[in-house]
Amino acid sequence: MSSTTSLPAWTNEKVVEFLQLYQAHPIIWNAPRKDHKNRNLQADAWRNIQQNMKMIYSIEELKKKPKLL
Repeated sequence: MSSTTSLPAWTNEKVVEFLQLYQAHPIIWNAPRKDHKNRNLQADAWRNIQQNMKMIYSIEELKKKPKLL
């Protein structure tokens, strides 16, 4: 049996922090930007969000969060 690690809960404060960081990186969500399709810049932005969140969520999990809100 594999053990699953319980991820920390998303508190209201963490959601607000995430949304502020997400908004600060328009390369991720602003499709009309010329550099929006640059995967390297997008990956850098997601890594920056992950580091600033100081949580153990993967980048893939963070990418799903806006759709869940």
